[in-house]
Amino acid sequence: MALPQRVLVIGSSSIGENGSGTLGQALRNLLSSEVIDLTFIGKSGAGFNHFAGTAAARAALEREMRDHRAQLVLVVMGGNPTGTAVQLGEMMTWLKNAVGSATAGAKLLWVGPPVYKDAPTQNITKLYDNIGPRILGSSYASSQSWTSPTQGRTSDGVHFTDYGAHQWGEKIVEWMRTELSPAPWAVFAFFGALGLGAWLWFRRRRRNA
Repeated sequence: MALPQRVLVIGSSSIGENGSGTLGQALRNLLSSEVIDLTFIGKSGAGFNHFAGTAAARAALEREMRDHRAQLVLVVMGGNPTGTAVQLGEMMTWLKNAVGSATAGAKLLWVGPPVYKDAPTQNITKLYDNIGPRILGSSYASSQSWTSPTQGRTSDGVHFTDYGAHQWGEKIVEWMRTELSPAPWAVFAFFGALGLGAWLWFRRRRRNA
């Protein structure tokens, strides 16, 4: 499945400013051969409230989406505090609606934080994973089975080595392709409609012969 040509990636330290984090670099390497305009908005230490917690932050993010004419917005946040469950749910709902308003036909995909061995940080991952599927459905994916609390992590147990980030990035891109592919029933419906149209055309030709 071909990926969209204009992709905007939002995240925290793993994404990094301008994609400078280890996951940002991994995604750049994995996507740059297909994606023409790949833009990163990363802020170390930030929860999603940094991007959508105030009216000013939301206006700035909407400008970014419009300016880049993003066809796909990919969010990959870490385990930084991001407000209450109610606040996170409201911010997710806002972004879901804002993506479509900023660029017609654009899609939002959201990858949850990785697994952590530190219990308070892991609770933030669980918060995202509890709320995300309710609001975004299959457009939200948990990272917990894609990441390890120890392997591929730096000595702080929070960030990722280049190898660990690449492994995580591969899982993300694989999921993106699956999620952006047409549903099997839609493919069958398309070809079914095509076949029915051909049959009706053939019958009409026979009647007029």
